[in-house]
Amino acid sequence: MSSLLSTDSQGVPLGQRKQYKIVEINDAGNAPSGSRRAQSPTRRISNEVKTSQYTWWSFVVVFLYLTFQKTANLYFLLVGIFQIIPSVSPTDGVPLQFTPLAIIIVIDAIFAGYEDYKRHMADDLTISAKTRVFNRQLREFEEVEWRELKVGDIVVANHEILAADIMILAVIPAEGSRSGGNMGLCYVETKNLDGETNHKLREAPQPTRNMFTNEHEAGKLRNTSYMYGLVANTGTDSKIMMSSGDEFPVKVSSIDEMTNKQGNFATYMICTVVMVVAIGFFIIGSPRYVHIPSKDRTISTLRHLLKQSARTSRNGTIVVTGALLLLFPLVLNIASAFSADAEV
Repeated sequence: MSSLLSTDSQGVPLGQRKQYKIVEINDAGNAPSGSRRAQSPTRRISNEVKTSQYTWWSFVVVFLYLTFQKTANLYFLLVGIFQIIPSVSPTDGVPLQFTPLAIIIVIDAIFAGYEDYKRHMADDLTISAKTRVFNRQLREFEEVEWRELKVGDIVVANHEILAADIMILAVIPAEGSRSGGNMGLCYVETKNLDGETNHKLREAPQPTRNMFTNEHEAGKLRNTSYMYGLVANTGTDSKIMMSSGDEFPVKVSSIDEMTNKQGNFATYMICTVVMVVAIGFFIIGSPRYVHIPSKDRTISTLRHLLKQSARTSRNGTIVVTGALLLLFPLVLNIASAFSADAEV
């Protein structure tokens, strides 16, 4: 529910001037396409709303883009790419890392597609709902779908969800209603806007309260309170859509955000370790392997991986893909511990 701003701007300091919106009330240019009302080439903002993220033709591209925004997925994708290169691959050029990564991505895609399909169905159900709009030519109210509403339309509502931002023009109360017979007062529920379940009192402007008291249609809704309103904002201009943010909403949970930060930290640490090891071997001028005595029984898994990677490297360049796989979860756990300490 919204109301138009005052048109009195006299005495308002510069920089604090009020904003205005000119609305052509019940103008023929506001008529929806295909209706019985007059047509106009004037471009209007559609009342169709979209809460889904994907379309059938953009699903693959957008989903993969959002999937690899996660550091862990991007990391293992790069590991799989390195496994394809025979000179640095510990798996003889076979990208074994792609198998678990593909399984995870396919499962995520199925769930994401199903959830977005439900959003599409909910959007279609919402914008296909009926409301009554005053037809200037026929001098009566006609039923139209929510998607056909235009700014400036006059609508009548009776205990129903409003299809757009509405300025109350007049209220016809039922007998014994809480408004006490006042033609300008009504109660509005804004639970879908602010989550509050209590009914809020709204009042129509004094000049418009008696505009509809003699309408022919009023007799058909006797003993039932109803309201006449002017459509002020539709579609993406409406209050509920403006508060929802971007047309392409990408919501990231706090857990995903924390995991991405930890993954970035782990990746930076691993790259630093690998670069230091590679530069060290280059400076020392070591041959194409790391000399480790066979009698050393306490050899670590990490040193063994360094040895194998050094033997398969070319031109003295050490690319330790095995060490990457080992260090990532280790550094990730360290980052998680630091994050937990910081939150405490």
